Amino acid sequence: MRRRDLYKAVLAGLPASSPAAQTQAQGQAQASCIQPCYPPTPAEGVNAVPPPDLSFPPGNVLRWGADPTGGSDSTEALQRALNVAWASGNYGSPWTGKGGATPVILFPPGRYRISDTLTVPTGVTLRGAGHPANTESHTRIIMDSPGTHDNRDKPILRFNRTSLNGTVLMNAAVCSALQDLEFWYVTPGGTFDRPLHVGIPFGAYPNGGALLFDVDSTDTRIVNCVFQHAPAAVRIKGVPAEPARRGDGQRGNRGVGIFFENCEFDASCTHVYATGSELDLQFKQCQFYGAMHRYEGCTGKVVYQGGRWHGAAYVDAASVPNALMKFELKGADIEIGAPAFIRLNKAKLIDISQNAVLGGSSAASWLEVTDADGGCILCNAIDNSGRSSSPQPGKVASTAVVKLRGCRHVLIASNNITATEAGTYAGFGILCEDGARASRGNFVNGNAVSAPYSAGARNAESRSIKVAAADILGMNHSLAPDEPDRLGQ
Repeated sequence: MRRRDLYKAVLAGLPASSPAAQTQAQGQAQASCIQPCYPPTPAEGVNAVPPPDLSFPPGNVLRWGADPTGGSDSTEALQRALNVAWASGNYGSPWTGKGGATPVILFPPGRYRISDTLTVPTGVTLRGAGHPANTESHTRIIMDSPGTHDNRDKPILRFNRTSLNGTVLMNAAVCSALQDLEFWYVTPGGTFDRPLHVGIPFGAYPNGGALLFDVDSTDTRIVNCVFQHAPAAVRIKGVPAEPARRGDGQRGNRGVGIFFENCEFDASCTHVYATGSELDLQFKQCQFYGAMHRYEGCTGKVVYQGGRWHGAAYVDAASVPNALMKFELKGADIEIGAPAFIRLNKAKLIDISQNAVLGGSSAASWLEVTDADGGCILCNAIDNSGRSSSPQPGKVASTAVVKLRGCRHVLIASNNITATEAGTYAGFGILCEDGARASRGNFVNGNAVSAPYSAGARNAESRSIKVAAADILGMNHSLAPDEPDRLGQ
């Protein structure tokens, strides 16, 4: 198809605008354009200015003057590219049923400097140039506000209900996608060329995060992306399940659903920080390094499948209680460096299975679950967890490799828990105990626990496995230097 015919076909599928304005814009563009030439499209009229470089096709951020060298601020250019994607999508609502391809915004390789938050419309794809691990051909977006470089409270991308031109509302993060992009922050004392200087303490930002979701989201995919040294890689706040009228007059608050695949979360204050929201989060084959996943007052489900946790990455879902319907962690490679790898409070269903765990010098439990109402902890291989825990006063120590408190109807089976004999671990291998409510109906069966648990220091109790009175103890095997072999303890 000739370019003229292609251009006519594109025009036929775009929203109508003033014929006189179209003719004038096309004439001016073609008169000044150096081949190849891609004349302005009707959708680009949303910005009220023509794109400055027509040698790049629509959808390419360089068309709007974005600087891939980082020499100049690209905030305005990138936002204009996002505005056009919204206008070309022609979404009065995501449920109009109009169909058509999702608008794609292309980021050629380079480092793009921004100084303020970019608002992302619904139903668009932001695509970089190859996986960020390819250091010669990848796309990096760096938040670098002027002055003190205090970017803690500035999201890089915000998925939000807002107005592009005073009249057109974006709906939410529906059917949106991020692919092959890398996100960085310049921290106080850093520079654009050397972004990382000091860390960002937890709680120093109410909104900061590479991605901010404070409206409902669904069918959102984030694939092959890297998040580096941010106040939070993903910040989710105030999106409960109940519908409610938002400040823009539209109804929202139906939760946040995001699918992450093959993403890398590097050293940050938090990888995920979610508060007061209904969640549907799935992480598949992602890598997490050196930061926590913090959930506060959330409902819904959080699922981790495969991937790797190392450098003191951990999950805190207990400091502020949650009421998750489901929490799942399966098939992960875990190196414990944090005080406790998972702390979970009030989940209806848990599934923590088939993980390979290498503990460090942790002073607390590998897994602490409170008030779960069902599920399983199955087939985990746990080596050296908590081996340096110091003794604590009282008859029952408060630490265990696997600790359930006030849980009911959880199956703990076929786990292999070992530790070096040089350790001084004074907790339990597996511990089920009463909490604010009685522990009841948990079934501990078929576990192999072999570790230097100090029975003599704890009133000659068995330190390998201990369950509450209303729990069920099946056939387990334990071996410790000061305990005989036990079958069906």
